[in-house]
Amino acid sequence: VHGDNKSILMKISYQDICEFISQRINQGVVGALIISAVTGTYYLFGAISVYIGSYYHAKNPEIKITITPLAQFCVDIFNASGVLLGLSLCRKFGWRRVIFASTFSISLGIYLASFAQTFFTFMLIYATLYGGGLGVSYY
Repeated sequence: VHGDNKSILMKISYQDICEFISQRINQGVVGALIISAVTGTYYLFGAISVYIGSYYHAKNPEIKITITPLAQFCVDIFNASGVLLGLSLCRKFGWRRVIFASTFSISLGIYLASFAQTFFTFMLIYATLYGGGLGVSYY
């Protein structure tokens, strides 16, 4: 270690290092919990698809419950596209910005889809915002 750098290193205490690591771990845990909360609906969709189909069937009897897997299929299409896009976005903007934007997109997709009046609107919002954001977050 050269000259001034040695004095800087001597001023860093063990407590400073522990506080820095603790702060980073806390940020990581909070981020992981948020991402797990918003991506959990992907794995839950099979269970809630019956309720989604029933809701839109009550609004429009032409919509059958058996059409709800189409929404999951569209989510998977946008999810795969998001995965392909995620790596290039991470290289351009950095992984923190990309994860923040994708988590925001996922949350916004779930929130806005809850107000959809037609199944097509639900599928469009849920698939694009939620599915695309979910795919990008995998990088």
